[in-house]
Amino acid sequence: MDEASVQPVDASKINQASYFFFQNINSLAFFLVFTMSLALKIFFYRKYSLVEYVAVAFYLNGVYSLLATINTFYMKFINPEVQYLAILAMVIYFVYAMIRFLRKKPWLVLVKSVIAFFLSYVGYFILAFGFSYLIVLLRN
Repeated sequence: MDEASVQPVDASKINQASYFFFQNINSLAFFLVFTMSLALKIFFYRKYSLVEYVAVAFYLNGVYSLLATINTFYMKFINPEVQYLAILAMVIYFVYAMIRFLRKKPWLVLVKSVIAFFLSYVGYFILAFGFSYLIVLLRN
């Protein structure tokens, strides 16, 4: 690849993609289900099939939506500085749910669950933002 074929990244398109991402975060949450189910399948590959992990991921994302809604009310009416409470509660519930669901060695499930949780969210942000950027590029 020569330098003439490499195009610089347009900052306005990144800003538009960020705006699109945050405006459509509820619709893009669908990506989280699949990144979470893939992370669970990778870390707990022998126990269940990918489809069963998709069902678990849908359930966990529903719980996260409930926790985020409660956190939004808490921030609005009680303390606006506690914006990461829902994520902390979700990590704790995610680990608890995986320990109860898998019924394996709790310490091993704890470590794998925490890693799978963070990898699934990193994958979600990469996929959802990449999709947002693609939408912005296709619109222009």
